[in-house]
Amino acid sequence: MEQETKHKTCTCKIYKGIDSPCKIKGLLYKYFYMMLVVYGFGGLMILLEFSSVKSGNYGTFFLNSMIICGIVLAIRKYFTKMSNKKKIRPSNKRVYISTRSIFKSLKS
Repeated sequence: MEQETKHKTCTCKIYKGIDSPCKIKGLLYKYFYMMLVVYGFGGLMILLEFSSVKSGNYGTFFLNSMIICGIVLAIRKYFTKMSNKKKIRPSNKRVYISTRSIFKSLKS
């Protein structure tokens, strides 16, 4: 099952199937929410670094901003890797169900 959610800024596809877990933008839902927290924390840290810009120390600001962005991207890559692990192996076995077998299972 595929749903498409439209926001003002982007289009986000959410996939959920019987054998596959729910994924939002390529991440499992639990990793997606953790990434939102990481993005918020990274943004907050960059905003706090503006105090070094006010004092005229631009080098420290850019160095710390690059370190924070590198950490956020590394965490994103790790969560994407963890989301792509196959946890449920799909079965190649086909099962044919007739109306009679359904009726028998409901009757007993």
